Amino acid sequence: MLRALVLEKEDIEKYKDYIKQLPENMLEELDEETYISDCKDRKAMSCSSFTYDSKGYKAEITTDRKTLVYFSVPCPSGWTAKVNDKDAEVIKVHYGLTAVAVEPGESRIEFTYRTPGLDEGIKITLASLMVFVIYFFSGVILNKRRIMISLNQEK
Repeated sequence: MLRALVLEKEDIEKYKDYIKQLPENMLEELDEETYISDCKDRKAMSCSSFTYDSKGYKAEITTDRKTLVYFSVPCPSGWTAKVNDKDAEVIKVHYGLTAVAVEPGESRIEFTYRTPGLDEGIKITLASLMVFVIYFFSGVILNKRRIMISLNQEK
């Protein structure tokens, strides 16, 4: 995985202009010298900045060609991405990590995570709370009426 990105089968054709297939002979050259060389190659292709917070992460990179930028961050549903403030597809690579396609030049990449189902859960919680409040105050009002009726009957 140091030399190549592993794409889902359906993404291979879609991103063929962004990366090329690793030649077979490169699968065999796996000694210490090539490892060090591969590490230097990856370093040369890394982002110039990377920041993160509780909502996601941002990165900047400059490339001389269109390519896929890989992040070793898990790729569950809930991630959205923007490249240069435009929506971009979150690409699942290496059997569950994230990548995004960039064009040549400078790119500002932003990944944002939103828990799937959170909005629906908030709506259900608020609706349930409203039902509870109505039920509670209905009980209070009915109880007050019963007390008033009892007091009136005692007179």
